[in-house]
Amino acid sequence: MSNDEPRFEAARPDHVELHLEQLAMLREIARRTPPLDTAPEEPDRRFLDDLDRLIEHTGAMADDYHLLGRDVVTRMQQRYPALFAALDRELLWFFGGECLHYLSDEEIAAFQARDERGDPP
Repeated sequence: MSNDEPRFEAARPDHVELHLEQLAMLREIARRTPPLDTAPEEPDRRFLDDLDRLIEHTGAMADDYHLLGRDVVTRMQQRYPALFAALDRELLWFFGGECLHYLSDEEIAAFQARDERGDPP
């Protein structure tokens, strides 16, 4: 296996399907959001490629999907605020790490309580 190939886990939790749907919807919104909607420049094409790769790696539960998700979300927040506004808050909790900085204390408390109860997303 080369360094570019993701390593895959055996099973995918049920809630990942929801997150894949959210990511697919985000990808559709991205393709209709300036500057990504018309002849995107290199950084924009790279972002769209990374968003597609994120969907693929999340679906396969690749070892790097959380890190890739955090990177994509951070770039989205910095470069595409209109797209970031369309991001489902659930994805911020799902990817964790620095994405949690974009959640309010109340949102974090609600996600923690839901997880402790064992409720699905």
